[in-house]
Amino acid sequence: MSLRGAARPRGHHSLAANCALASLIWMPIACRSRADSAAPSAAVSATFATPVSSTNLEATPPLASARDRFDVIPNLSWCEVDHAGLVLDLGSPAVAAYSGFGATRSSDSEDVERDGQTFVRAYGRVLRYDFWLDDESSGTSVSLRVRGGAAKWLAVSIDDKKLGSIRPSSDETRVVPLPPLSANLSRGRHRLKLVFSGAPHGLRPIQGEIDWVRIGARSEDVTSYAAPTLSDLVGDVVLNGAPKRALVLAPPSTVRCWLRPSSDARLKVAVGFWGAGRGSAEVRVVADGDEPIVLQTKRLNGGDGASWTPLAADLAPFAGKVIGLEFRAPEGSRGGRVAFGDPSIARKTPAPVGSPRAKYSILLIESGIDRRRVPPFGPTGNLPALGELGRLGTAFSGYRAPSVVVQSVVASLLTGLSPRTHRVEDPSSRIADSVRLLSEAVKEAGGRTAMFTGVPTTFAAFGFGVGWDTFDAISPVQDLPATESFSRALKWLEGEIDDEHPGPRLLVVHGRGSHPPWDLSREEVQSLKPEEYSGILDARRGGILLAGLRSRKQRLAHHLQEDDWIHLHALQDAALAKQDSVLEQLMLLLKRKGVWDQTLVAFAGDVSAGEPPELPFDPQGALDENRLAVPLVLKFPGGDLMGKEEPLPVSAPDVAATILTALGIPLPDYFEGVDLYAAAHGNVSVVTPPSLATGAGRYATRLGSWLLRGQLGKVPSLCAVDVDPACVNDVFDERSYAARALWLSTFRAEGSSLRSSVRPNESVPAVLDPDTIAALTVWGDVR
Repeated sequence: MSLRGAARPRGHHSLAANCALASLIWMPIACRSRADSAAPSAAVSATFATPVSSTNLEATPPLASARDRFDVIPNLSWCEVDHAGLVLDLGSPAVAAYSGFGATRSSDSEDVERDGQTFVRAYGRVLRYDFWLDDESSGTSVSLRVRGGAAKWLAVSIDDKKLGSIRPSSDETRVVPLPPLSANLSRGRHRLKLVFSGAPHGLRPIQGEIDWVRIGARSEDVTSYAAPTLSDLVGDVVLNGAPKRALVLAPPSTVRCWLRPSSDARLKVAVGFWGAGRGSAEVRVVADGDEPIVLQTKRLNGGDGASWTPLAADLAPFAGKVIGLEFRAPEGSRGGRVAFGDPSIARKTPAPVGSPRAKYSILLIESGIDRRRVPPFGPTGNLPALGELGRLGTAFSGYRAPSVVVQSVVASLLTGLSPRTHRVEDPSSRIADSVRLLSEAVKEAGGRTAMFTGVPTTFAAFGFGVGWDTFDAISPVQDLPATESFSRALKWLEGEIDDEHPGPRLLVVHGRGSHPPWDLSREEVQSLKPEEYSGILDARRGGILLAGLRSRKQRLAHHLQEDDWIHLHALQDAALAKQDSVLEQLMLLLKRKGVWDQTLVAFAGDVSAGEPPELPFDPQGALDENRLAVPLVLKFPGGDLMGKEEPLPVSAPDVAATILTALGIPLPDYFEGVDLYAAAHGNVSVVTPPSLATGAGRYATRLGSWLLRGQLGKVPSLCAVDVDPACVNDVFDERSYAARALWLSTFRAEGSSLRSSVRPNESVPAVLDPDTIAALTVWGDVR
């Protein structure tokens, strides 16, 4: 056994009697004694040559970056670490995830360096942190390492149950214990509150500084306790001449990482005991509602003969579930550590997938469509062309719109960016000039582009007119059929097919779809269900009438009645059937001209109308799943994947990535989507990323069957849509594993968007001209 010159690791003093709680939040920390925190020898320092510091927490790659391999150690900052107790490292950037459920840290505090440690410096009077317990706890005590400021007192409470107050000194950093709670703490979420008082009024004083907070059974010798850093958990360990980057855990310890594995995911790791003596290594899976499942257990011997033992486990039984994968060191000799070398989630490297090339990419977006009402997700009915496209293409049943704001969804389809990144998040915003559309990328590749829209929220005033060779907006105010945008697109496409220009072509059509005003004659309306309808809906004034209902103060008194909804659906179906006939003409044109096999056709909805009792077509309605459930069908060049259904989680940036890939144009580095052709052939992340839909200050995160919804800065709600489709029951506090996993996924996605190099500094308001205002009024989007 080699320790790079060190005989063995530092001695570790057990804190099992002092740290009795069950879990740590997503912080790379564990309990250790003061002896452990002493400066290590030079030889041992070499063993921990590359500690994972708080400085690079923000730079760790997100789960979504993993494809065929997910390495645990680079992502350790976002795993939980248990070492017989709970420690909150308040000076870490990641602690913002647990302070008020916001996307960023409050300006009332900042991180500062003091004596080689990172403290949180409080300017506001109150600091709040949420944490979870996996088991009920009694006799819970809190201790903290604190340095005083202007405040005279610091009061500590959990769930508004006061533990006591301390008087910190501004001249000394010290560890202070508080008496234990008399009441038990239940399993689930709790809130720690730290309140400073006694500071003079006036300028912005420094209330105080806190290094860490420990929550656990009361320690008899709290002054010997010191919180660890990541360098205690990660090191380059050499056993029997074989070096590995390893998690090194002092028993009893656990590292728990949240993930949703793919169907072919496997855990790969090597285990060994570092130091004299012996110990055990265990890999376990935990999930809400299930008993923990032990995948592997290994007994390990240390000393000079120590070596690595390969350990592998199939994660296929957990595919589709949100699980906690635990690396555990349940026992071991005092002074030794259990090492998990190069832990990763991986699959057999698949053969490269070459996406078929297209000369023509056509993106057809229809407004207001509910996926369940159109083929191949619903009955074909009077939509034969869409039914044929479903038979010739691939239906992505896991597609989910990234917003309920129409221009936000279309912006994602045309930029490859999420709404948080391109910042078109509300009905009044436009695409910033600095954000590039697909039209610009295609033209730079020598191609030609055109966009035809009949939807006012994607007119030029909202930033969609940039970079196209042809951009044409057809207002619903004009006395033109709803098919006009498609008809003009057909003429442009036929001209481009007849042209000998060698470059790629991109055609985008945003049709009125099922959205009012409905292009139907009086006679056509009279034949619709229900018979002898006498309600308020009118085909030509439908948008205006619905906007009027939404604007009334007593909205609950003006919901549509059952007959209104029946008539509404009939109007939608009849209007969409007219546009289906133009889709048929498009498909016939491509086949007649002999370019069908050279064409990628993407059919997508923007935002669904919604369901009772809410009024339909709300321009800024709730982030409900029924409004996000829109169709996506892709017909790939060459006819591959014909008639297939793919349940993969998919979002709008993936469609943008697929279009550029099919045209042979390299994806820009900032793109957030992936090629769906490769994904449909199994090239998916071995660890499934979450699906995030957002609005201004709102989010709805899907991961498997779990749905987390909320407003930034407030406690979210959680439900399991497979058993509770309407999300009637909030189980955020009851299902603590899923709650932590989904909130962490949300926080990471929010942070990734905020740090994007292409994100505009500000949301840009749209400047509306009179024609656009008139079009929006008829559309039912009153400003």
